[in-house]
Amino acid sequence: EGQGGDGLGRAMDAAQSFHQGLQLAPEHQDLKDRFTAARAEPSPNILHQFKDLVFAARLGLETLFRTLEDPHKTNDAFVESNMVVLDAQLGLLAQTLHVNTSVLFESPRLCDAYDQIVRACSQLVAGAPGAFSRRLQHAESITRGLCLAVRIGWHIHHGIAKHAATALIMLSLCPSADEALRRLAVKQLLGGLLRWLLDARPEPDREGEEVCGCNCPVPWKAAACFLERLLEPKAHLVQQECESWPDTVQLCQWLTLSVRDYHATPLGLVALLQMPGVARKAMKSQAKVDFFIAPHIFGDDFGDLDESGDEKEDEWDSPEDTLEAASQSDVPWWRAAQMSR
Repeated sequence: EGQGGDGLGRAMDAAQSFHQGLQLAPEHQDLKDRFTAARAEPSPNILHQFKDLVFAARLGLETLFRTLEDPHKTNDAFVESNMVVLDAQLGLLAQTLHVNTSVLFESPRLCDAYDQIVRACSQLVAGAPGAFSRRLQHAESITRGLCLAVRIGWHIHHGIAKHAATALIMLSLCPSADEALRRLAVKQLLGGLLRWLLDARPEPDREGEEVCGCNCPVPWKAAACFLERLLEPKAHLVQQECESWPDTVQLCQWLTLSVRDYHATPLGLVALLQMPGVARKAMKSQAKVDFFIAPHIFGDDFGDLDESGDEKEDEWDSPEDTLEAASQSDVPWWRAAQMSR
């Protein structure tokens, strides 16, 4: 194990392995020498680590990536017959899925590697959710890594987030998959979709590239599509998690805005509100949506100073007046929401 870590350029892991060996054989000279050499290694460059991790042929990852590109080969039989090798490979890939985002976003090269790994893991989970969750030791770590990809994927490429969300949906809906992982996937997916709805980036004029059957170019629109896919089969486990999830009402509120103002698909919202537990929470909720609009949106005259040097008094005395002024200024809801936050 120490030699393997050393070969991958992971000196800290190698040193820890050699140290464990020395605890069993304190007088082993070769272990002492290797431990000393590993401790003396400088901190490795993270980009070189990822290059070795992703592209080194000795790890067999290129072969894995090519295999997972074919959906017909990615099934339970493939997982069962390659269980030992897959576990070793996924153990390495799981570390990449939990990468430090501050480092990730600064490196285009690292983003490309992350994209490739998320797609590969997503295809494996989506193609064989049952065997993946029951037979592989690193299934939970991979699942949590995909949950992170759902949240941060839009900052790199929308395909990353959509592939990860599709994989989590397939895992959530698979009756033969591990129940604990299914519940984890549902909860984290709901949190990720709420994050999409709160992302206030403007919608481009052109239509987006289709990925996983969705061509929505912005996250707040894509969230409605993926929520529909999760809720359409009406799985009992999914309903339980939706009803017990603490932010369900907030999800309904933001989804309503996306459907009402920008014509996102409404079926996910309908399915959500048809759940008795969700409907009860929504009816009891006293939450109000704040549509405060930043003053500069109303034009150059807003907030000007009068002749005495004091700020002019606003002509809007109520929230209704403010909303009316916003509607006349043709302010989109996402910009109003962004300003209020």
